[in-house]
Amino acid sequence: MPDPSSPAGHKQTTLIIDCQQYVSESFISLNDVIMLTEYLTSGDADYCRAVADLIHSKIICEESQRPSVDQIATQDDVLFASYINSLLEEDDNLKSSYEKFAEEENICYRLILSVDEEWKEFGKSLAAGLQKINIPEFNFAEVQNNLLAFSAEIKAAFEPISNISDSLTEWAKRFGDQIKTVLSDIHIPTFSEEKKLELCKSFQQWGEYGWTCIPHATLSYYNQSPESQKSANKAALALCGVKEMEGLFSRLCKTKGIKKSDIEEAIFDFQHKKYKSCSMIIFSMIDSKLIRFQRDEDRNPKTKRRYSGKKAAEKLQKHIQVGSCL
Repeated sequence: MPDPSSPAGHKQTTLIIDCQQYVSESFISLNDVIMLTEYLTSGDADYCRAVADLIHSKIICEESQRPSVDQIATQDDVLFASYINSLLEEDDNLKSSYEKFAEEENICYRLILSVDEEWKEFGKSLAAGLQKINIPEFNFAEVQNNLLAFSAEIKAAFEPISNISDSLTEWAKRFGDQIKTVLSDIHIPTFSEEKKLELCKSFQQWGEYGWTCIPHATLSYYNQSPESQKSANKAALALCGVKEMEGLFSRLCKTKGIKKSDIEEAIFDFQHKKYKSCSMIIFSMIDSKLIRFQRDEDRNPKTKRRYSGKKAAEKLQKHIQVGSCL
């Protein structure tokens, strides 16, 4: 399981920025991979700023004391070299990729090339394999009904909680099982067969405990299976702290096609521990998206209206399976 040296189990390193000392976590998450590699395709050659953005997100401090990305980007190579070395110490595969680009003088560009190299083949293979997955049905209407049951008396309130938990856990388990099957069939150049089997087992175990991929997880987070439901929950929730949730809220608020007032209300409810109303808003927003994704040919032939709930999800899944553009 993760190293307990930081709140989320990540190694920490000390950085000096404008004569001020900061503590930063040394890891690259799945979100970070996306952010860094986007610089390779965006035409933006400011690679130091990309790594500065990475460092900015990993510094552990109060927001009011956090240095800006621009401030970090103006530092010399000593800062970037120190942070990059801390990353390489934690990831042998990344270190191996980094050594392949030894002729590249810009160490920030070199890091981004290394991240891209490490995960390009894995991503291609996994993407091809994921097309084989038949996403398990998830009955949103059933979960919504269970949430509505919270208005019943206190004694009966525990039953809908159990029903929701069981539904989510079963869905995640089935998804994890299929991920395991896909991983066993695909070619991952940097992983030995033994390592691949361990990863398959880990994905399956995480799924059985109700957890799918966590965006803020490190690239190697799933290398080891959780020992119990309690340890899985503890490890996963450590990646869902205040900083991670604030980052998620920020991205959601910037996402197009989401009603701003709805997401702001859901965020407010979550922050004030009004989880019942927060869940209802989120499920309504999901249902709204499922409705809007449907095409004219998906409409009910009798009412000419688009479907909602489970039927809407089935229509969307059908288009995904045939590779249609949504």
